[in-house]
Amino acid sequence: MDQEKVLKEFEKAGALLKGHFILSSGLHSPVFLQKALVFMNPARTAKLCKALAAKITAEVKGPIDAIVSPAVGGIIPGYETARRGWGGGGYGGRGEGEGGLGGGFEV
Repeated sequence: MDQEKVLKEFEKAGALLKGHFILSSGLHSPVFLQKALVFMNPARTAKLCKALAAKITAEVKGPIDAIVSPAVGGIIPGYETARRGWGGGGYGGRGEGEGGLGGGFEV
């Protein structure tokens, strides 16, 4: 799935927002992807994560032991992507410490 198709999925979900946004990094952007609106639809989430898993498989050389995603906004896609053939997943977040994982996960 190319970038155009991914953006089309966000658009169909009403999750491709245009305007003026100040991101958590402090940077400004004319576009914001409201991923929560995408993840409310299990079929759309599965479709996008299947495409992400295919991209990871194509671009990462060597074994993949786990998929680790950010706790805020990343648990659903991290889990769904890990379901595509990797042994497990976990999540980390701000305040977990350097390289730390949340929820007692270990790699």
